[in-house]
Amino acid sequence: MYKADATADYSAIDAKQKSAHSRLCTDGSTTGSNNCVAYCNYESHPGFLTDKLRLKHECLHKRCVNYLPKPKRNKREKSLAETESECIMEVAVSVTGYMDGMRIMKTRCDADGRWSIFYVAVSNYSFEKAASDIEKRTGVRVRFVNLNYNYEIAAKLVFGANIWREYTMRK
Repeated sequence: MYKADATADYSAIDAKQKSAHSRLCTDGSTTGSNNCVAYCNYESHPGFLTDKLRLKHECLHKRCVNYLPKPKRNKREKSLAETESECIMEVAVSVTGYMDGMRIMKTRCDADGRWSIFYVAVSNYSFEKAASDIEKRTGVRVRFVNLNYNYEIAAKLVFGANIWREYTMRK
């Protein structure tokens, strides 16, 4: 067990744990590191705290000086490519919204700077007008790429498996 230290912080205590995942709590039980929200540095019962233990001890209410909160992890920021891809996808979905029986699956920027918009469809479509509209809205060149699934798989992807199942059961 880690000896209580008034100058320690949660990260330093967490780093000294021998087990990669298990943490010894103030009540003597063990829990996974993801369940821990803080560490109690109080000499008579040092240990990690879960939400339930924190509420039971009333650490926040008492404004306990031995309470060491677990630092929040920063969420990974999206890359420019991910943001652009989401933007192109959103525009493509809105531009092709009138086309029944097709669904945009993903977008990708190719080496030549042109964006490929991958789709699934249960029938044939002309995408010249849609590509032109997307290029006007975003300022990037696009091309539509059919993923060429067979009719049954395309229908499941476009309409959803449950709707497809209901349709085939009616036959």
